[in-house]
Amino acid sequence: ASDAAGRTADRLQLSVQDPGRILVSLARGSVATERNKLEEARTFLDLARHAAQETGRPCFLSLVALEEARWLMATGDVDGAFGQIDNVRVWFPKRSMSMEAELAVRSARLAVQAADERATFLLSKMPESPAAFVVLARDALNRNDVGQAVELLDRAGGEPTTRRERVEVGVLSALAWLTRDADVALQRLEQALALAHPEGLVRTVIDVGPGVTKLLAAFPMEPWLNDYVEALIEAADSAIPLGRRVIQTSLVDPLTERELVILRYLSGRLTYKEIAALLYISINTLKSHVRAVYRKLNVDSRSSAVRMGRSLHLL
Repeated sequence: ASDAAGRTADRLQLSVQDPGRILVSLARGSVATERNKLEEARTFLDLARHAAQETGRPCFLSLVALEEARWLMATGDVDGAFGQIDNVRVWFPKRSMSMEAELAVRSARLAVQAADERATFLLSKMPESPAAFVVLARDALNRNDVGQAVELLDRAGGEPTTRRERVEVGVLSALAWLTRDADVALQRLEQALALAHPEGLVRTVIDVGPGVTKLLAAFPMEPWLNDYVEALIEAADSAIPLGRRVIQTSLVDPLTERELVILRYLSGRLTYKEIAALLYISINTLKSHVRAVYRKLNVDSRSSAVRMGRSLHLL
């Protein structure tokens, strides 16, 4: 579908900055990430990001940032993924309740997947919803609380609407039932893989947790699923380990959310003018934030701030 959309965009001769072209590049990047074709995904996401920056519209920048967060997790960059969600919060300082709920779920999902130290705090910030139940179930499985995981998945099970959501719930359910009833676990797994196979879903399956390889290898599959399951096991075995985001416990005065975002921009090649434009703030406001970053890190230059940020695992 994403390839067909791309051909349509070409036929319509949409400009690089056209919203339709941005969304097509984003869709192609999303599909490539899901299928674990990460180099291909990076190409499309770069196209989408550059085009979104040309428009200067926070809605497009945020859509790209959220998809880039998923790509960064697939490459093992937990800090970078959190940074993209931080960017969305900066671009939308006055967020609707639904947007705040979505960002809360995404942040908690990252933390649970990475076994991040802030997972408990972020889980407590999620409003009750089917998506939140799924994240809580993943956390329960990480803690080997199978009973709670089954209960949470039952609460979420009737609500998922997308194929990826249904596959995720199905694989989690199979993991939860594996130690309770192998027949039920096999049934849930086969149902999930039957949904995932036609679309070539990979990351949705293997990102569920460290037990997924054992789960996939535990049961004989229908012959038509054998090649797909073997590909999933190979992808899971070769997945890049996730790094952990470190809390700023070593700083007397920790950086604020906005200051962390600015520090990440300082580590790149953008000028102050370009950073200010991306964050929708004036040059003077940016310089004020930079001075605060320097003061808290006890440095006096951009390069020193970046070195200190890396030594503190803030970058």
